[in-house]
Amino acid sequence: MTTAEQKNYARRLECEEDGLYYARYFFKQRTGDKMIVAPHHKVIQQTLDRVIDGEINRLIINVPPGYTKTELATINMMGRGWH
Repeated sequence: MTTAEQKNYARRLECEEDGLYYARYFFKQRTGDKMIVAPHHKVIQQTLDRVIDGEINRLIINVPPGYTKTELATINMMGRGWH
């Protein structure tokens, strides 16, 4: 296994284990900018992880526009949930 393959494998494992890492990585890939993580992002992601794990069946996220809920709950959740 080459160094590049090792890095890709490690990145894949990190994306599978950590939803916020996944969000940050793919935000950078799509926009070219770094995602600035705020405390509310951690809470939203922890809750979404519980949805993926099956602990929560229904969820409503009530935060104002511009708080990255679409990024986390729609764009990334679909990609991460289908792995």
